[in-house]
Amino acid sequence: MGFKVASRVRGLSDEAFREAFGAEEQCRSALSRLRWPDGFVCPACGHRGHCVLAGRSLYQCYRCKKQTSSTAGTIFHATKLPLTLWFAAVHLIVTAKNGISSVELGRRLGVKQPTAWTMKHKIMAVMARREADTPLSGRVEMDDAYLGGARAGGKRGRGAPGKTPFVAAVSTSPEGRPRKVKLVPVKGFRKREIARGAKRWLAPGSEVLTDGLRCWNALDGVVGSHRAIRTGSGRQAALQMGQHDARQHQERDHRNLPQARPRSCPTLPRQLRLAIQPALPAQHHDPALRSQRRTNPTHPIPGAHRWMTFMDKQDDYWAEFIAATGDGAADYTVVACGVTAAMADELVALILSGRKRATVSLLRDYATGSEAVPQAGDFVMVVDGGGRPKCIWRTTEIMVKPLNDVDDAFAWDEGEGDRTRDWWLSAHRQELSAQARREGFEMSDTIETVFERFEIVWPPGVADRTL
Repeated sequence: MGFKVASRVRGLSDEAFREAFGAEEQCRSALSRLRWPDGFVCPACGHRGHCVLAGRSLYQCYRCKKQTSSTAGTIFHATKLPLTLWFAAVHLIVTAKNGISSVELGRRLGVKQPTAWTMKHKIMAVMARREADTPLSGRVEMDDAYLGGARAGGKRGRGAPGKTPFVAAVSTSPEGRPRKVKLVPVKGFRKREIARGAKRWLAPGSEVLTDGLRCWNALDGVVGSHRAIRTGSGRQAALQMGQHDARQHQERDHRNLPQARPRSCPTLPRQLRLAIQPALPAQHHDPALRSQRRTNPTHPIPGAHRWMTFMDKQDDYWAEFIAATGDGAADYTVVACGVTAAMADELVALILSGRKRATVSLLRDYATGSEAVPQAGDFVMVVDGGGRPKCIWRTTEIMVKPLNDVDDAFAWDEGEGDRTRDWWLSAHRQELSAQARREGFEMSDTIETVFERFEIVWPPGVADRTL
């Protein structure tokens, strides 16, 4: 059995490699053919006429007299090692099934470990650049993933600190067998990020298969076809996605239904931006305490399972806004303000009354890449503590500056407390200090803060102006 498998593996044996690239002149000739497959072309003027300077392996253009070599501008440029060693290193690296260490590479080549390490990293960098420039084509399966293991006492789900989001894309045969893979770090799983990256990662005619994560809708119109399979969440969903076969989707759709969630321990959806904390003392339940937009949920909120009920209402609310205004925006963020569900309800009331038209968040809250820093023109759907959509705002101004640089005008626009700068600083120092203790960072008046102003654009009864 081992012989049959090995006999099917295509490649160049060590003996065949030595016969093809065992001499310096063989390597230099092969490199020239790869660089100029149709014959020498001067890199300076484009002229083809040239001569070869004997003993120096240099090409000299007849027209501009520029001298160049086949190694110029490559990883072999100005190398003091023979090309036979470089070619042997390439052969060993690309044929090693489980990789090869710099120590082993140095032993095989007869060079010191630091030299082997440099050679290996130069070769791998060129390989990575080549693969990065080659988009996946045909049938492609994509999914969202994070680099970083579980941490005791940490936040669950997307946006957890210490994790790097990335897109995993695998091109497969029609039968689903993997061919090539791309693992691409992203700032966050947002439609604009996915749409921008898909143009580099995927060929225009690709057939893409994803799960039901909303950001994948950005693939529509970018690739040949896109199909989303709603699998729920958790490990079981990942297994369902991996085992899914396109021919079985319609026949066995019931297998891809979400797993039932235990009502005793609800899981918050990814849209939630409400900072869920244990109940605060009664004197802290002031609707003007703060309206920090995007903080990390760390504790379940009573009745959080109701968010799942209102996710469809959020989609319908956005569709109603688009249909009525004709705005072409396809991306938005769902936000609940405050640190408890009750506070979220009270702060929504401030917004709907017209009193509140500004908010703040810490710049460090976006460091994980789960959500991009707000920008002017962003659309935000504001929901109450139960996830019910109440209004949509559009960001009109973004300023990033130290916390204590807040001015009287911004404190007034945020609409909290007595709307003075002194009250604003006192309240935000108190709340941000509590956040610093929870998350383990140092709080100071100079901490970088995102100051955001907005206008209400929906519904018409409370909108500041009609789009």
